[in-house]
Amino acid sequence: MKPARQQPPIGRDLIATAALALYSFVVAVGFARVFSGWDFLIELTVIVVLGHGSSLLLRRAGISGWIAVPGVLLLLLYTLLALRYSPTFSTALPSGATRELVDLEIGLVREQFRTAVAPVIYGTGWATLALFAMAVTVVMADTFAFRAEARGEALVPGGVLFVFIAALGSDRLRIVSAALLIGAGIIAVVALRAYHDRSRRVELTSGRSRSLVLPAA
Repeated sequence: MKPARQQPPIGRDLIATAALALYSFVVAVGFARVFSGWDFLIELTVIVVLGHGSSLLLRRAGISGWIAVPGVLLLLLYTLLALRYSPTFSTALPSGATRELVDLEIGLVREQFRTAVAPVIYGTGWATLALFAMAVTVVMADTFAFRAEARGEALVPGGVLFVFIAALGSDRLRIVSAALLIGAGIIAVVALRAYHDRSRRVELTSGRSRSLVLPAA
């Protein structure tokens, strides 16, 4: 068996996590282009902080990614339902009424999607879809960054969501949100490079074994 990979100092871990969380928060700010007002930002921020924070705690506790990653995703999905549908819960857990209401609201969004014009009101199924997209994005970014030792690649999930929102959204904060995303992305990449502390260069030559080429690719 290979020896367990030594964890970096807690300070470096906190900085890298905070930097990635900042990037995720800026992605959440990008929803201003599809939603009116700022009500959406509170709940999306809860998802960002809870997702990256719980991942940090599980990582420092040495919990395997096979358990931690699905666990964080389930936690965020429960939080999503609690934020939007808590009156339908039974004994603090989602019930059949919760599922029926979610299905109804998603059905309404499906009917409105072709005709709705941004910005729309943050509510009903639109809020559910936004929270779900943010939850998946946070989990993927955190997994890439801290379980797969990625740097710039960890920004891809948030970047894809941001571009998708921009394609559907209005011109509200178009330049500002893009500039913030680039700035937060640079900070996140620098923090992740420091976190992984890799100083050697990767060279793909014929002399390299497949075990080294495939991770680099």
